[in-house]
Amino acid sequence: MAYAAKSDAESRLAELTESQGQNATQFARQAVDDAKAAVRARPSLSRGQQALAHAQTVAGNYDDAVVAARRAIDLSPNDIAAQIALARARNKGRLVRSKELDKALELQPWVTLLFNQFPKVLIRNESNYELSVTFATTDGDPYPVLRAHPNSLRIMALLPGPFTVTFECPAGQIVRQYELKEGEEAELVFKAQDIIATKVTVSNKGNTAAYVGFNGPKWSRPIIVNPGSVERFDLQTGDYTITCSGSATGGALKTTTAALKPNSDYFYECSVTRTTRMVPRQ
Repeated sequence: MAYAAKSDAESRLAELTESQGQNATQFARQAVDDAKAAVRARPSLSRGQQALAHAQTVAGNYDDAVVAARRAIDLSPNDIAAQIALARARNKGRLVRSKELDKALELQPWVTLLFNQFPKVLIRNESNYELSVTFATTDGDPYPVLRAHPNSLRIMALLPGPFTVTFECPAGQIVRQYELKEGEEAELVFKAQDIIATKVTVSNKGNTAAYVGFNGPKWSRPIIVNPGSVERFDLQTGDYTITCSGSATGGALKTTTAALKPNSDYFYECSVTRTTRMVPRQ
């Protein structure tokens, strides 16, 4: 697909030339011609139609760009590059969020490393916890939650802009603000020590499972403690209402409040006992 590659290079040159305030008409026209040559040479391949959609978008022929992008998707429905081409064609060269684009990026986040229109965002989880990361835009519309295994690295695919990012793990959560820019690299690192925590010990001396909830103003942690068992974990400091019940949906048998302090220990006991009534044989 030499013509397609040549067309893409000419389209990028046209975009660069235009960004510098110069006339890019010649490069854009040549990009369209070479993309059409690619389609004529291999009409059954999506690659040529993608190049044509890109070139027509750069040339300002947005209706023609949409047609080419749709043909590219028809030929290769799972190719995210074709989805990106359609998104740009629909919005006059700009990438705008849509459900289709969000889904495509969630399935193939690595593609953002190939296109300069995206920030190159890496999430590094340097903790022993399972981590959930939420990116919320200024209008409050979040991207799909990214989940990172302990001590792992993930790519987060999204469009440029300011974000409120929430890192959440069993020990608690932290919220940070980021400005993620087009084409720039950003590595967001989470460490367990970023969360100021209390060491919590919960025991159940009863004969049935205890469902314990630590409910704070911004963070809640449910936990199940089996009969005669002890659970130990770290929990973010703060003021909590603690409930204990005999089932996941039952009412609280016991409610208390506690202020969990930094680098301290907190002990909680909830004995859940169920009495079994013996029915004599007749």
